[in-house]
Amino acid sequence: MIKRAERMQPIRGFGIDRVAAVAEETGGSHGGPILRMENLDTDLPLPPEALEVTRSKLEDPKSNSWLPFTGDLDLRAAISDFTAERSGHRYDPEREIVITAGGMEALLNAVLCTVDASDEVIVTDPTYAGIVNRIRLAGGVPRFVPFLAEEHGWRFDRDRLGDVVGPRTTGFLLMSPSMPSGGYLDEGDWLAVCELCSERDLFLIYDAAMERLLFDNRPFIHPLRMEGMAERTVVVGSLSKEHRMIGWRVGWVAGPADTMTDAGWAHVYNTTMPVAISRFAATAVLRGDQSHVAECVAELVRRRDTMLSGLPDWPFVSPAGGWSLLLDVASLGFEPAEASRILLDEAKIAATAMTGWGDEVAGRYVRFVFSAEPVERLQTIPDRVANTKLAKAVASRA
Repeated sequence: MIKRAERMQPIRGFGIDRVAAVAEETGGSHGGPILRMENLDTDLPLPPEALEVTRSKLEDPKSNSWLPFTGDLDLRAAISDFTAERSGHRYDPEREIVITAGGMEALLNAVLCTVDASDEVIVTDPTYAGIVNRIRLAGGVPRFVPFLAEEHGWRFDRDRLGDVVGPRTTGFLLMSPSMPSGGYLDEGDWLAVCELCSERDLFLIYDAAMERLLFDNRPFIHPLRMEGMAERTVVVGSLSKEHRMIGWRVGWVAGPADTMTDAGWAHVYNTTMPVAISRFAATAVLRGDQSHVAECVAELVRRRDTMLSGLPDWPFVSPAGGWSLLLDVASLGFEPAEASRILLDEAKIAATAMTGWGDEVAGRYVRFVFSAEPVERLQTIPDRVANTKLAKAVASRA
């Protein structure tokens, strides 16, 4: 028998692949009878430069090269400008930015070079299971600060920070708006986090993948603008969310030079190089007109509001941004996995249980992703769920 590494003991699957496989087996291609709301695919349009530039570079020899291992300088310079415009802090393209094969590789690199065995890293509950398990892969221990479900959405429970931050805490890994909840950290939340970072000498890994996908005129707040945070913050970025370029697999990690040297070696000894053929389109998109982001936010709000207005009595928690929203199935008397099966079997809706996506809060919910289904199909949800066990439980609460 092959020995199993101890680091794999706490690692669990996140359910998306299982739900997707069942949906595919039952004829659930996009546009088909099943609403595909289990994963972060999207039908929203690509930035105008993405396809044109990619096609034009297919025969360029540089698109088929191993080099440069940590990303070409032009793309890193574009990321430096892109980040500086939002954060007020400019990273040195040569020393402080590494290009990666997607944002999650960037995040793993950041964790690998900052977290030792048994170090505790603070994340929110819920948090994307891929983030939670990358902390575990590095030998770290995730600790959870809840998002509290309230009438108008999620509230970051900053009062719990003092209880969660302990002697083994080494840093935070936060995202706003957060996956999968769409929870949002306001200025007071960020101030509380950043003050703790300064007082206790903690780092912050900031996942910026959805930072501009904010709803209802919420202000964009960047932690790098907080005093003293540039020296203790690592920014993880990606083209997969705001720019919808999932298949291009372009991400980056930016931070202090010494940390980026380590992140660069973690990257090289894992994947050798980023996706070379994508880098030209990535550069053009980052330097291009960004108005498409606001257009996509407006469409995402329409889709969110279609779901919330179509099922007003259902215990959804309204997201402040992002691509998804959560349904509190525990309040209806169901386990998340059971509710996910009911939705697929009885309503032809593929949605993912949030078990393992955090702690006690996540364990109550099923996630609905609204980035890949247009409003016209989302409007069919009330009829789809009308005769399900879940609908009967909602009616019994009324």
